[in-house]
Amino acid sequence: QLSLQKLWFYVQPAMQTLKALNKLVVDIETDGGAKADRATTLRGGMLLNLLHTHAVAAGGEQHTSKLLAFVLQESAAPYLSMLQSWIHHGIVQDPYGEFMVEERPKRAYFDDSYWEKRYVKRDKHVASFLADKELVDKILNTGKYLTVLRECGQAKQRRAPEHGDQHLHNWAAPSPGDGSATAAQQMPAPAALTYSANTRVYAQLVQEAYAASSQQVLQF
Repeated sequence: QLSLQKLWFYVQPAMQTLKALNKLVVDIETDGGAKADRATTLRGGMLLNLLHTHAVAAGGEQHTSKLLAFVLQESAAPYLSMLQSWIHHGIVQDPYGEFMVEERPKRAYFDDSYWEKRYVKRDKHVASFLADKELVDKILNTGKYLTVLRECGQAKQRRAPEHGDQHLHNWAAPSPGDGSATAAQQMPAPAALTYSANTRVYAQLVQEAYAASSQQVLQF
């Protein structure tokens, strides 16, 4: 027969975990107590940073730590997929404005600030496990380099001369060795990105992508 005393005994192992989950949900809905407007619930990099803080704080509680690590890993998957798309293809796939890189509309003219203003960093969505300044700069520049290669390559193809066009007689279609045409193919095969508390994992992947993209730009 189940009594209140037995019930209390049975739920003890889960008490700390349930308390941690309750605090996590409340903090997500209120931005850690800063506001109580549910319409402004945390998302993107801001949400990951809160999850990361809770996961680190639960390090001494084995069951709670494992659960929060699982929640963080699953929650980080879309963000890391966007990161992978950016550093390997120079494409921002961010329909809800949750990624650390924001793509702004193309401008009709080019100047010295075109690439600087075309893609900008969203500081509030920089994940804390990627928050090393040098690493963040490499992430931003890697995608920019790939975008330059892709868009300049497309521009060259769009300018292919028609019959009798004397102004573009030096134009040549991109060859297999043209960095603008094959940058994506020559980039290192992307490894699956999953959350890791070891920031060196991200640093190594970003460094490899950065080195490959910058080399392509130099060879362009």
